[in-house]
Amino acid sequence: AYEIVSRDWSLDVCSSDLHLVDFISLPEIERANNFKESADVSAFIQGRYIVRSELSKLLDCEPRNVPIKLSEHGKPFCPIDNLPKFSISHCKNLVIVGWSKNEIGVDVEPADTQLNEPEIQSVLLHPNEKKFYDAKTPEKTSINFLKLFVLKEAYLKLQGSGLFVDLNQVEIQQISSRIFTGVHGNNKKNIIHLYYLSNSWIIAVAVLNTKENHVHRSL
Repeated sequence: AYEIVSRDWSLDVCSSDLHLVDFISLPEIERANNFKESADVSAFIQGRYIVRSELSKLLDCEPRNVPIKLSEHGKPFCPIDNLPKFSISHCKNLVIVGWSKNEIGVDVEPADTQLNEPEIQSVLLHPNEKKFYDAKTPEKTSINFLKLFVLKEAYLKLQGSGLFVDLNQVEIQQISSRIFTGVHGNNKKNIIHLYYLSNSWIIAVAVLNTKENHVHRSL
């Protein structure tokens, strides 16, 4: 099974950045300080805190001492065998972390995000997807574009390529109302689940094509 952990850090007055920096590594502190917006700094720290806290329990060590490295395209991972894989996404005050025994990718965006600018089509849509979107209904088009964006982000995080692959090179195929699959080159088969959290957030979780149930846990 895979697990999705969400944390609205704006509701927790005890989880200040000054407190949590004691749990993350010095390179992560330096990376956090490179963000321009204070909310992005906080979200980055919160995400790494969640990952390090969970892995430290399995490794019986201090959170700061958990080895976390970055892949060629910047995806964080723990190089120790037999530990769960993870993926982090944050937006504004919400942080989500996906956990699985296999590779996983997650993405989150506010459900009211507007993506109906004309230039979005060329950046976002794969040639096979263009026929499914009707520019005559801007509101509906915006919702569909947002779903597509989140699905593709999660898929690329699963593959470990991030935005090193253009979004319009990835095709999203719908299986059911909330289940999709991503297609790009000869990558392994995958399943992408779409969720709504409190009707305020849209979340996509991409996993390899295995029969995995899911669990959601709020911190």
